[in-house]
Amino acid sequence: MGELANDPSLRRADIARREGLTRARVTQLLALNRIPPDALQQIRQRTMAEKRPVSIRMLLHLADEAPVT
Repeated sequence: MGELANDPSLRRADIARREGLTRARVTQLLALNRIPPDALQQIRQRTMAEKRPVSIRMLLHLADEAPVT
């Protein structure tokens, strides 16, 4: 992800091709960076206590609610 910040000409399509992912998945993964740290900590604590997996759909919902900086 740091590579994207360091090279503004690097496109998500380039990352997807290089990593063998779809452009949509790269977009989803980059969106996860918007989840606030306190929300991530709550997710970690909850999943450790309940022994339940976390879905990417739930994480993306949190990312969509996060303020854009």
